[in-house]
Amino acid sequence: MGLQEHDPHRVCKSKRFITKVMSLGAVGRPLFSENDDVLRDGKIGIFPFVEKVAATRKGKKRNAGIMDTKPILSITKAMFKDMLIHTVLPTIKDKWPEQLSKEIIIQ
Repeated sequence: MGLQEHDPHRVCKSKRFITKVMSLGAVGRPLFSENDDVLRDGKIGIFPFVEKVAATRKGKKRNAGIMDTKPILSITKAMFKDMLIHTVLPTIKDKWPEQLSKEIIIQ
């Protein structure tokens, strides 16, 4: 930092209380055309397991009822399947090139 710059504002009060969030990362094999044009780069996305919850109490920095992002602490098989079907597969379909077959294999 320069002499005239201030320290950055830190949101987390302590490094001991950083929230841990589980996420699902989806990647695929990159696809190239015959003349080495990129059809699909292989990056699909990272999908966190979080839920939006309304704040029940008023705090110093927010009012009651404001939507807050909370991590889901216990991920079950049903939650994973729901995330895969309702979030990951539509993203894959949106990023899929039109000239390729529509068959998707999940391993």
